[in-house]
Amino acid sequence: MVGDFSRKAALDPEFSDNNYDNATLTLNYQMGEYELVSITGWSAYDYTEEVDTDFGVGSTVQSPAAEDFEQLSQELRLVSPLGETFEYIVGVFYQASEIDYLEPAQITLPAVAVEIDREYFSDSDLWAVFGQSTWNISDTFRATLGLRYTVEDKDGGRRLALRNPDGSIFNPLGLPEFAELGMPLPPLGITPHDLMGERDEEVVTPLVNLQWDVSGEAMLYASVSTGYKAGGFDARSNRATLPAGGPALEFEEEEALSMELGAKLGLMDGAAELNIALFRTEYDDLQVSVFDGVLGFDVQNAASATTQGLEMDGRWQLTEKLRLTGALAYTDFEFDDYENGACYKGQQADQVVDGVPFCNWSGNTNQFTPEFSGTLSVDFVQPVFGNLELRSTLDVIYSDEYFAAPDLDPNAVQDSYAKLNARIALGRADGVWEVALVGKNLTDEEIITFANDVPLTGPVTSYFAFVERPRTVAVQATYNF
Repeated sequence: MVGDFSRKAALDPEFSDNNYDNATLTLNYQMGEYELVSITGWSAYDYTEEVDTDFGVGSTVQSPAAEDFEQLSQELRLVSPLGETFEYIVGVFYQASEIDYLEPAQITLPAVAVEIDREYFSDSDLWAVFGQSTWNISDTFRATLGLRYTVEDKDGGRRLALRNPDGSIFNPLGLPEFAELGMPLPPLGITPHDLMGERDEEVVTPLVNLQWDVSGEAMLYASVSTGYKAGGFDARSNRATLPAGGPALEFEEEEALSMELGAKLGLMDGAAELNIALFRTEYDDLQVSVFDGVLGFDVQNAASATTQGLEMDGRWQLTEKLRLTGALAYTDFEFDDYENGACYKGQQADQVVDGVPFCNWSGNTNQFTPEFSGTLSVDFVQPVFGNLELRSTLDVIYSDEYFAAPDLDPNAVQDSYAKLNARIALGRADGVWEVALVGKNLTDEEIITFANDVPLTGPVTSYFAFVERPRTVAVQATYNF
């Protein structure tokens, strides 16, 4: 990223209090050679937090928020006997969830002080039936076919009102059309609104997988599958309508077609293994988060995108005490058709709709997609003092450069880096206890995990960023009862 940066947090108070609850009940019942499996799941969380969302030196935008979520799921599946010519699994799945979100953000500027009173909810009911069958054509060749049919009904809404600091509706001109929700603030990109929506989705997702055991230590495979990410409702947009038209509430489901060709190889009489995969995924209606250029983000759909590349990972047991593991990935991501991308500050717009500039992202890569990335790890174990072991690990993590900002600003690019982690531990060979000295990011790399323009800075270009921890050293103790 261009320029130096500090690891200072915002000046205004910030906190986040989180509570999580999860419970899972799994029941297995033998029906002769068949097995009936029931999995019941329940999860819930709630949090309250406060964030200084202007990321500047003044108390301009302060966003306290609260969210509650609850989900219940039930799955029943029947598993056929193994070792037959045809093996299969069939089942049904149900999931119900609900979420409520409240955010009374406060904006304080020299000319105006308002509170954004934002409320959001979404309820979902999902049903699915699925089946997967493996045909063992021979001892070395098999084909797997899968199919899932999913139906989801979802409703949601977002209400945004502008209020004065005393809680009354912000309507300085006293106009009757703004008496309920408040007067818009176009310079801040805020339009009060009360939006509701319903969604009904039906999706069929098939799978085909072929596997061939070339030898006892080599397996080749090919697969084609489809997947989807459900559409939904945007909780935090400040707009009533999108510049391209339509309410700024719903976004469509994302669909993907994935193809993979690979090999799993055993080498050196089992002392080493290597996995290789060529992949390609084609997206339609890819869900993306787009900065509105002022204060907020909109969830939208890019028309189409393709990601493809090569992944390799493996291990090599050099000696009884020394092991080498590693992974390498090459990724090529490209937006095939995306004319309504966000422009970074100072970029020449390709089109302007309702006063909002858009830039054509077709042919560009995406945020957080380094071309090359990889890891290399060395593990060494040395028995000492009878039943104790001295264990040491050295990790090298590499990433090529990538865009850290959602608008692909070239001034907010994370440079390529190599991060070094190390760990040395002494413990019992059976793993009952262990004491370790752990060092992370020993090369003290400055690594950006997210960056964006500082809001409300007008023509001035400045950035805020979230960064990984600098060099840290810690002592870790573990005891298993």
